[in-house]
Amino acid sequence: MSIIGVVASAAGGLDQLTEGLIRPLVARGHQPAITFTPTAAGWVPAETTAELEQLTGLPVRSQPLSPIH
Repeated sequence: MSIIGVVASAAGGLDQLTEGLIRPLVARGHQPAITFTPTAAGWVPAETTAELEQLTGLPVRSQPLSPIH
């Protein structure tokens, strides 16, 4: 199993992300970690984000994380 970072932007293809990429990766035993750009996050329905989190077992990120606490 490998962890695969997926960065999804609003450039297109968001409607195919779950079925076209994430489900096949999970089926092959990979662990996708998904990050949406802030604009893409605004376009994706909350139900889709919840489904992706359930499929991957990880939160879907859309905001930068600061190393300073």
